[in-house]
Amino acid sequence: MVILVLFIETIFITIYTIGALFGYFNQSISPWTLVIFWSGSIIVLISTIFLRKYNKEKFSEEMSKYEESPSLANNEYFYQAPLYLFDDMHVKVHGYQKMSWVPYFNNTLQKWLSIFNFMSAAGLKLTSEKSKIILKREKLWALKPQYTVFINDKKIGELSMLKLLKGGMKQQTPFVFKDDKYEYKFENPYFSTQTKITDIEGNSILTANRSFFDLGKNLITQRRGEKHYVTISSTENYPEQLWLALYIMVMNNKQSNK
Repeated sequence: MVILVLFIETIFITIYTIGALFGYFNQSISPWTLVIFWSGSIIVLISTIFLRKYNKEKFSEEMSKYEESPSLANNEYFYQAPLYLFDDMHVKVHGYQKMSWVPYFNNTLQKWLSIFNFMSAAGLKLTSEKSKIILKREKLWALKPQYTVFINDKKIGELSMLKLLKGGMKQQTPFVFKDDKYEYKFENPYFSTQTKITDIEGNSILTANRSFFDLGKNLITQRRGEKHYVTISSTENYPEQLWLALYIMVMNNKQSNK
């Protein structure tokens, strides 16, 4: 909500400053003080907009094509999340396939709600040479986020946050993915940077480790941001891209709630 607050604050200060200078408001505050506050709010707002533009250019689709990849095994993946999530960002997922993800919006309203940081309204679209995974945000005003999951435009299940009384208090990532037959849980205890997706029998499907400090520049990508190393153990029911997309969506949700 930072951009929205700055925008409203700048408008308010601008109106008040002009009104005070022309005698429409009580000048209990020095005109020079108002001008200083007005100038400061303009500078902060413009700086925030340029920071947004800079980050979008750093994570553009064209830039991601030339991003070098670390050495990875067939079932290993790596990506570096941006410090701030914006619309139209293309984040490369390194692995044996060409793959990237972008924030996904059902409509223009959701996009603008996210642009102004009013709420976390973004879903996710992960595209590879073999699959297209889309997670659509549903029930926008619900306290607990819920996403409908599609593989190649076919609905296969839902990703949702657990209720507190059903285990939500024990996890940093209290999410569960359900299809028409099975249920898969996210496990990430507090004070741990490791996340697992497990099936109903407790078997690990995905194991991911993320960096603790994300301000250092990565030697491979030459970018700053949280680094994620992902290993996928089982792909019996679904392609590996699905588990990656589910993990990235949960991590994005966690980041937006910081």
